[in-house]
Formats: sequence, C-alpha cells, structure tokens
Amino acid sequence: MPYRENIFENDDSPLVGVRLLNPHDESKAIDTIAIMDSGASYSLFNGIFCQDLGINLTLGRPKNFIGLAGSLKGYIHQVIIEIEGEQFKCDVAFSEQNISRNLVGRFSLFEKIRIGIQGRHRLLFFHPAP
Repeated sequence: MPYRENIFENDDSPLVGVRLLNPHDESKAIDTIAIMDSGASYSLFNGIFCQDLGINLTLGRPKNFIGLAGSLKGYIHQVIIEIEGEQFKCDVAFSEQNISRNLVGRFSLFEKIRIGIQGRHRLLFFHPAP
C-alpha cells in the first residue's frame, strides 16, 4: 500500500491509518495516523486519546521512554489496534504529555504481522500473519 499522505513537513516517514479500540467496549474508538516505526520498542500514542477510548490514562502501567527528542512518561494499556481492517490486541503506551507523532512500534504487535518498507517508492507492505 502507498504511504499515507505525509502530514509532517520535510519528513518521509511511512504513515499508516490506525484505529484504536477499547477492548472492553469497541464502540469507543479513535482513528488517527501513525508512523510505522521498526525502531520503536512500543507503540506510543497521544494520551489525549484515552478520554475518547474510555480509558483512565494513569491507571495503566507507568513507563519512562527515552528517545532522540528526550524523555517522556507514558502508561501502558491493552487496546485493539486496527490496521488495514485487521485487528490485533496489543499493549500500547499513551503519553502523559502532548506528542505530535504517534508511533506503531514492535512490542506485542510485530510478532503478529509482517511488514516491509520500500522508501524509494514510498510503499509499505503489510500482512496480518507472523
């Protein structure tokens, strides 16, 4: 599939459409765009989404994240991630502070899918099987 239209200036990251769902009430969901980031250990989404998902942010498992842009605190919750119509129950971190980019990372998702990135042609290959 082609990358989603890039919403970040001077960035050619592989963007994917993602739906996050509350596993206890799938009527509570949010659609967003995220970077498919094989360098990210965890999927990380803006904590503001927790309200729409009916999740209490700070009741998750706390975790500190350190990256190139600095550090931030997040809380890990189990949610359903939907990509290209395929759903996966995964542990996802939500940030305590506002973040500008959501990430789809390796932990608890990449063992359930196959991905490939062909940057020159702006293609992302996604298959819902390990």
